[in-house]
Order: sequence, then C-alpha cells, then structure tokens
Amino acid sequence: MKFCFSILFFIIFSVSHAQTDIKRGIFDIQDSVMAISKMTVEKADGYGENLYVTQRLANGNLSVKYIYNKTVTPNPIYVSYSFNIESLSPDSFAIDIQAAMPFSSLYVDTNFLQQSYIGSRAALPNVLNQDSIFLPVVQGVFSLKNRASNKPFIDYAIVLSNRKFVKKGNISVNGKTHEIFEHSYNFSQRTTVNGKTIEIREETVTDRFGTSVGFINQERIGKLTALLTYPTETEKVNSIRQESLLLNIQN
Repeated sequence: MKFCFSILFFIIFSVSHAQTDIKRGIFDIQDSVMAISKMTVEKADGYGENLYVTQRLANGNLSVKYIYNKTVTPNPIYVSYSFNIESLSPDSFAIDIQAAMPFSSLYVDTNFLQQSYIGSRAALPNVLNQDSIFLPVVQGVFSLKNRASNKPFIDYAIVLSNRKFVKKGNISVNGKTHEIFEHSYNFSQRTTVNGKTIEIREETVTDRFGTSVGFINQERIGKLTALLTYPTETEKVNSIRQESLLLNIQN
C-alpha cells in the first residue's frame, strides 16, 4: 500500500499588540494546548483534520494525543494514539519514539497488540540560547506483540541521525506570539516480521515546535521500499511526502 505524506507550514499572522510567549520555554505549557491542522495523506484523497493535543501532567511531564481524522471519501481514516514527553530537568525534555514514527506504523488495534520500545529517546532543550545545536543519534526497536499469545507480531528498527535543532523566528496566532523551532533529522525504519525485513523507510523529517505549545506539526519527505517476499514479487519503491496546513492554536 502506498503512503504519501507531506507538510506545508502555514500560519495566519495576527494583528499587532499580540501577547508574547517567546520568552517562555517550548514545553512550558500551563494546562493544555492544541495545534490544529488539515493534512493530506494522498493529495487525490483530499484533506483530513490533524491534531496535536498536549497536556501537562501533575509530575511535570507532558502527554500528547495525536489524531488524524479524514471523514470524506475516498479512503476515510481515523488514527489516534498518545506519546509522552518526560521532563529530565527544567531545561531538557525527552520525547517518546512514537513522535518520530509515521502514523501508518502506529495505526494498530491496541486491544489486540501490545507496544514496547527498547532504545534511546530524542532529548530536546526547553530553551535554546543559540541559533542551532547538533544532537546525538537516537536508535532502538519498537515492537508489537500479540496480547493473547505474547508472540512477536512486527518489529521496527529505528534510527534518527544527523539531528539538528534550530531557531526559525516568531509567529503570531490568535493574539499570541510564539518562537518557532525546527528539529530536523534523517529517519530510518526497517520493518521485520518473523526476523525477515519486509520494508525500509528512509526520510528527511522536520518537527516544528513553538514556545508554550510544544508540538506544532511535522514534515516528511523520502521513500518507502517494499522488499521481495515471494518469488513472483519485485521490489517496489514509493515516494513519501506529508503535507499539512496549520489552521489554529488553542489553549
């Protein structure tokens, strides 16, 4: 199945006299905040609604709920899953690997499948005091197991390399000004079933963050290679391009 994903970053700039959040940290969220976009999976299919809903927990960590809901035909789809952002210190937060993965890999029935991850996480600064920094490689294995039998179902070997965190300027939305940052990296995901590699994803990914907002949206450009699994099949390469249009930020 061909997955084509992409992101266009779009903001409606508000009038002057906006309140400012640019002096606050990226993950300094008081209660909850929601970044709302429209996103296309296949351009011919049209757009669906894309949400990142981030909520501060009592322990200082953050919980992020991701939703993609496309109700129109053809190919309606609804995807929802959550991941966490852990506060390592007032100045550093670690993001679960699900944030970097394509939602097509997380479109699973969690009543049937159990998720686990062994590996490192992407640590990001809460405040960036310089224009850009380079960050360490992140790698690990995200696994799905059958809950009833506890047998392996599928494994994703994931590597995030060439990580860079960069200031990108300010935006104003709904009377508030936010400083924007980009976390860019090379994303590699090798999918195996019963020890056999069936596909490889290679992408350039850009995550966008805003002060007092956390996650805003994500851009993915690359290719998906489906490997030979039966004598009559041949290797197939599909392009990946994720496009999203930011509509609003709500507190």
